[in-house]
Amino acid sequence: MLQSGSSGSIREMVTGELYVDRRGAGEVDVVALHGAPQDPEAVAEAVSAALPEARVWTPHMPGYGGSADVTLGEGDPLGLGLLEAALAGRFASCVLVGISVGAYRALGLAARGRVPVAGVFAMGSFARIGEHLSARMRGGAEAVRSGVDVQPLLVETWFSARFREAHAERARAVVERHLGCLGREATAAEQEAVASGPDLRPRLDRFTGPVCLGVGALDEATPPELTEEVARALPQAEVRRFAGCGHLVEVEAPEAFGQALRDFVATTRS
Repeated sequence: MLQSGSSGSIREMVTGELYVDRRGAGEVDVVALHGAPQDPEAVAEAVSAALPEARVWTPHMPGYGGSADVTLGEGDPLGLGLLEAALAGRFASCVLVGISVGAYRALGLAARGRVPVAGVFAMGSFARIGEHLSARMRGGAEAVRSGVDVQPLLVETWFSARFREAHAERARAVVERHLGCLGREATAAEQEAVASGPDLRPRLDRFTGPVCLGVGALDEATPPELTEEVARALPQAEVRRFAGCGHLVEVEAPEAFGQALRDFVATTRS
């Protein structure tokens, strides 16, 4: 079943559960994986703007956009099986682009080897949840369920102080957009599911293709040390720090984000 999406995109129902936003008609296939919570349309827009000649596929995880409100189970808390089913047979190879939890999912897909992946571009990545991150995600889930207004905290956590001061309204609008794309209970449930996600490090070396690990130098949500931990498990990975940026580099520094993504995609084609 096809539906018209925004910006001339095509949304396509697959597996009975996930919608996929498809835009562009280029020769390079790019799969954009959004964070949690993060509006998948925003990620599709950022990646498509950076790669106008690519064909960008953006799966909507359960509860987002047109996807069914499916509870992620203990056996697959990241929904990787759903993603693999949604992407099966769509291309001979692709570049995975993930942001935050989307980066975690991208690394998981690459390690499993069931999706043909030419390279991984991961922003604000991590390979394991760890006690501190797990506690923070579970605490966030509890706060959301309790009706706590988490917007001020996310503005502070997702953006650098410089950006917050110079673009206060923009920062609030971005956070509001991401929080508004998923219901309260679904947001809490996703946080709890991801909090029980696996440690990917023992399997990451199965992927031998190129990897770029980008991170804002001032990222508080997924600090640079988590990116460095991923890099130690992937010797071929390049780490790229974005000076002066927080968690959402594609918002704070879209030109730098776009150039880094274009440079990386070019390496996967050489």
